[in-house]
Amino acid sequence: MQINLSHMAKIKTIFMISALVAGGQAWGEDEVPSVSTAQIKTGSKGLLKDEMLAVRPLAGALAYQDSKGANTSRLAVGLAFDLNLSRSITHLSNEWYSGISTGVIISHLGDPSSNFFGADATSQANESSANMMIIPMNLKLGYAFSDYYRLAIHGGANFLHRSNPQSLNLGEDPGSAPATWNLRPNFGVDLNIAVGRNVSISLRPDWTITTGGNLFTGTLGFGFFLG
Repeated sequence: MQINLSHMAKIKTIFMISALVAGGQAWGEDEVPSVSTAQIKTGSKGLLKDEMLAVRPLAGALAYQDSKGANTSRLAVGLAFDLNLSRSITHLSNEWYSGISTGVIISHLGDPSSNFFGADATSQANESSANMMIIPMNLKLGYAFSDYYRLAIHGGANFLHRSNPQSLNLGEDPGSAPATWNLRPNFGVDLNIAVGRNVSISLRPDWTITTGGNLFTGTLGFGFFLG
C-alpha cells in the first residue's frame, strides 16, 4: 500500500488549524462572560435611579394663619425619610420611584407679633411658647429623567401637633375646644437633584388642607442614600 505523504500532511494541517480555532473560542468565552440586562441594571452608580432609602435634613418656612387671622410665616426645620419600594423589592436601578415618605418638621411659632424665628414679639398674646410639629404620612410617586434629576408627587395626610391650640387656625368649630393633635390631608411635589454619589438636594413644597387657613411648608433638603 502506497501512502501519499503530501495528502497526509494536508490532513494534519487541517486538524491543527481546527484545534487552534476551537481553543481560541473557548478562551474568549472564559475571558468575556455574557452579561444579562438584569446584571447591568443591578450595578449601582449611587445616583437617583439607585436610591432605596434616603435621609434628608430639611430647612425652610412654614406659612399659616395665626390666632389673629393674619397670614404669617416661621422658620421650619426637620428630617425626612424616603423609602423607594420599587427599588427595595426588585434591587434593580429604576427610572420609576414608588414608595413611602415620612419624617418630622418642627417650627417655633411664638406670639402672633413675633418675627420669622418666633421671637421678639411686639405685643404679648400668651403664646410665646407655641410650637408646631408636622409628621407626614405620605405615598410618593416619581420618575427620574436621568441619573441626576427626578420629579415626584406625594400625598396622604399630615399629623399636626400644636403645643398651644390657639396659636394656629385650623378651622375648628368655635364652640368646641381646639385639639392639640389633628389629622389633615396634604399633597405636594418633590424635585430631587443628585450632586454626587449617594448625595442629593431636594425642594419640597407641601400644602396641608384645613377648613381654616391652609398650611404651607417649603423646604430645602440635603439627602443621603443609605441603600
